[in-house]
Amino acid sequence: MRNATRAAGVATALAVFAIPIASFASDWRLGSGTFALAGYGLIALGGLISLLNLYLWFLRPWLLRRLHQTEEAQRHISGIPMLGMLVLPGLYLCPPSTLTSALVLLFVSLDTGNLAWFVWATWNDDSLWAQKPDG
Repeated sequence: MRNATRAAGVATALAVFAIPIASFASDWRLGSGTFALAGYGLIALGGLISLLNLYLWFLRPWLLRRLHQTEEAQRHISGIPMLGMLVLPGLYLCPPSTLTSALVLLFVSLDTGNLAWFVWATWNDDSLWAQKPDG
């Protein structure tokens, strides 16, 4: 059962990347781009959240170490999990565009608060991935 749980986790993580990759090959969009303004708005909002998550996860601790702050002096500030994935529905509200698909793929790759990063960060946590005994 543990392997099935991990397989579901990997499938979920890969689905996050499969959507923008598939959009390169397909011109299908909801409403054929009639909701473009809403789509671009979702991509902008999700992209900003993705960049914020990247900053808080990687860049901020690195900068504070460069300023010679000890880890005890640093406050832990969490990002905004899952909301960076707003770029995915935004992609399907926009008209077909290779540039938009590439931008969404970049934002999904950089977002440290999405499902793929969750699977990666919890991969060795047996309390999450191991089967619970019955009874």
